[in-house]
Amino acid sequence: MIVLRRLLIPPLLVVFVVFIFPLILLVYTRAVLLDSEFYTKNYTDMNISGRVYTNILPILIDETLPGHLKSENYDIKDDVYRILTNTIPSSWVDQIVLTTLSQFIPYLTGINDEASVYLDVKKLTDQLMIELNNDEFKKDIYTAVTDTTIEDISIRVKNAEDLPLGIKLEKSDVELLITSLLYYKWYESTYDTTLDTAYDYLSGETETFELNIKLKNNIRQVLNPFKQLLQEQKVYNLAIDKAGSLIVSQFDLNSFNLPEGVSFNNDLSLISNSDSLSSSLDQDIINEIGDDLVDQIYLYLIGKSNSMEIEIDIKDLTPKINEIIMKEVENQLDSTIEQLPICSTEVTLGLISQNIDTIPNCYPQKLSSLPDSMELRFVLAILSIDFENLYIYDKMLEDKIVEIKTSILQEVQSILNQNIPSNYVFSDEELKSYLSPTQVALIDQIRLWTIEGLVFDQEYLNEFYITLRGYENSVESQENHLEKIRNLISSGYTVTEKDLRPHLDTYLNTNLVREIIKSTGDRYIKIILYTLAVLFIIAIGILGGQTWYGRLGWSAIPVLITSVITFATLNGAYSFFLKNLILEAFIQSAESANLKALKLTYLELGDVSLKIID
Repeated sequence: MIVLRRLLIPPLLVVFVVFIFPLILLVYTRAVLLDSEFYTKNYTDMNISGRVYTNILPILIDETLPGHLKSENYDIKDDVYRILTNTIPSSWVDQIVLTTLSQFIPYLTGINDEASVYLDVKKLTDQLMIELNNDEFKKDIYTAVTDTTIEDISIRVKNAEDLPLGIKLEKSDVELLITSLLYYKWYESTYDTTLDTAYDYLSGETETFELNIKLKNNIRQVLNPFKQLLQEQKVYNLAIDKAGSLIVSQFDLNSFNLPEGVSFNNDLSLISNSDSLSSSLDQDIINEIGDDLVDQIYLYLIGKSNSMEIEIDIKDLTPKINEIIMKEVENQLDSTIEQLPICSTEVTLGLISQNIDTIPNCYPQKLSSLPDSMELRFVLAILSIDFENLYIYDKMLEDKIVEIKTSILQEVQSILNQNIPSNYVFSDEELKSYLSPTQVALIDQIRLWTIEGLVFDQEYLNEFYITLRGYENSVESQENHLEKIRNLISSGYTVTEKDLRPHLDTYLNTNLVREIIKSTGDRYIKIILYTLAVLFIIAIGILGGQTWYGRLGWSAIPVLITSVITFATLNGAYSFFLKNLILEAFIQSAESANLKALKLTYLELGDVSLKIID
């Protein structure tokens, strides 16, 4: 009988430990889970805010930092990390964690069928705006944008077609222009306006997004550095040589009232000689003329002038232009004289007795080189010319030709003095003919931007968002993403059990756990469980001992075993279930919901405002 009684004790212990005790443990666990003070007391051990800052924010920064700010020479991640940690202080993390736990634990234990935590996104993004407007950050972002823009434009310039008038831009030149174009005061005001306007629209404060960035004053600021660049590259010299060639080529000397029988061949040698036009001028004069040309182009770009017509003052160029033309005229006269056939003796002797006032049809023969003969002396005697003095007449005829040439040059000089203008106008059509279609289109685009400003609206923002996210050829391209963002900020974001379930289901069968824990909350089940536990303990005591002391000892055995198992199980449950399962579930839900709201807001404000400024 004793053996039979002792044989019944192990099965009773097994049933108690395996079946009844776990259910009692679930009842106790459920009570612990529903104790809000438990989380408050143990929250510091969870270190959730530290995990948010260490694990989530770096990922958030990598995902949201605009690509054009990730340059090799500058890393702005530290700035963004500082902004986000200031925007999401640890006190906010603590509050949202405890609020989330207090709302979701009743759902996890099956008491409630729904759970939700509301996040005031606008409160969060308002703080984000304060941080984004920080002067330190704006200086750093200016440095990053400028550096990246210089790199980008330098690459595009190298890949572009040749610039007009021999302009060659190196990276240092681009840096000079960009740093002038984006000088800090202008950038700061533009950054502030862009950020504020974009945020007012994205947060629902305004119904439309209308941003107009004026460029006129900014272009004015870049004029002096641009002139400096052109001077250093000697572009003004090239421009003056080009202009001089065009001006010189306009002179058709044959259209003037030239001496009878005089004509000129206006060939390209006239233009080629003008290539050295700038070499004869003082560099200060060249720079003055060039600066005036740039100022005239500026007036066209800002809309003060209706055409790209340019007037160049050539009074300082007149002496050199005159010299070029006269040199070519003299060369052509010399060439004409050299190509004259040699006159016969009779014609040469006839020229001696004539009053020559223009270049003859042939060049006088050298009489002093003629052989002596009776016929020659007879002719000379008739003309009263001494044979021994023929060289005098040769010199006289040669001087006469030179005198005629000098007279013609003086007359041409007089004509030039009367016809070379003090200024020259390059028409709009003429100037555009020297530029490629791409360059003309760029000038027209800059003029439009300068007059009307850079205009951005909701359509631009939505198209920009679609392009940035790579949605061009997908279903998302048809969606109004800006409206989603506006609703998110203005209406806030609510984390629900739907956000939590996908993460919980990766760790356990959520529905089964909820049903089991929920069932342990039933009062009748508790009575049954505790009654069964008492009965099992009594039964083990009665079966195990014959005296009261023996029965109490045997009754203590299951209590001792269950105490050890309870301690180990609860400690393991706390370490795994409470500190890992619930913690990881919250971290995941926080990343997908609370920080998702911040991520979207920061992403849109950063991308939109920085892209517009860039």
